[in-house]
Amino acid sequence: MRVVGRVSTGRDLKTVHRAFIKILSPSFVIRRASLVWRSSFKNWGDVCVVAETPTSVRFRFATMPGATAELWQMVAGGNDAISEAIRVREPKVVISEGGGAGDDFAVIDITWR
Repeated sequence: MRVVGRVSTGRDLKTVHRAFIKILSPSFVIRRASLVWRSSFKNWGDVCVVAETPTSVRFRFATMPGATAELWQMVAGGNDAISEAIRVREPKVVISEGGGAGDDFAVIDITWR
């Protein structure tokens, strides 16, 4: 499922988006991705940036009753695609809390060099 999330998100990134992604800071791009989430899933869940450093961002996806482990893997895969698109060195996307079967939240850490 993670591969499905990565591939579908990668296909959704149009050439115009890719051009902007290359000139903006990785943190800015990843923070903006949370706005896309909100516009796509208006009535289900929320996402916010809970921590940020020059080489990492931590998101908390919450209030998502009925979420499955497969859904969380697709979300992580989407973040893989974004991390690859921003062309940072050695991107790593990890579900650090929640994100399992029956969890209505997940904390996802994205780090890079």
